[in-house]
Amino acid sequence: MHVTSQLLLSIYLYGKTSGLVVESGHGVSHMLPGLTNHADYAEDDLTNYLMQLLNEAGHAFTDDHLHIIGHIKKKCCYEALLPEQELVLVPEDLLVDYELPDSKLINWPVAFLLL
Repeated sequence: MHVTSQLLLSIYLYGKTSGLVVESGHGVSHMLPGLTNHADYAEDDLTNYLMQLLNEAGHAFTDDHLHIIGHIKKKCCYEALLPEQELVLVPEDLLVDYELPDSKLINWPVAFLLL
């Protein structure tokens, strides 16, 4: 059994592996550019992954700091539309300073990779 989004299943229903699906309902609308090699990550997954990366870089964040990590993510990270072009950028050019609530500064790249 494979569980996936209704939008992706709609593409498969027509025997396609790519396309654009738009679902508009009473309370919410969804759009999926039907790429079958997409990854499903929730916002919490990305926040936890960023916390893991920050901790590996020598910081000491715990689950009590998730609101801070979420703010770092919103201020300092983005989704690259052309990741191949982003990979050739010099990492030092992508660094930003982020001031923590205790006034400490961390120097962090504006993007991070999902591996």
